[in-house]
Amino acid sequence: MTNGRFRLRLLGLAGAGPVEICASSDLVTWATVFTNPPLVGTLEFIDPMAQNEAQRYYRAAEIGAP
Repeated sequence: MTNGRFRLRLLGLAGAGPVEICASSDLVTWATVFTNPPLVGTLEFIDPMAQNEAQRYYRAAEIGAP
């Protein structure tokens, strides 16, 4: 957390497909909080909603990547 916001840096993106970041407060129900077109290299994501949650988990994937 930086200034009440969660910061996530993804490295080594291959540009194989869109990047999707999902968040959950219980590891059961996931909601997409960010999508980005295919990207090669690094992506930085800042979640301003993180401060509103007691706990928040994240998962990220390049959709279509092997």
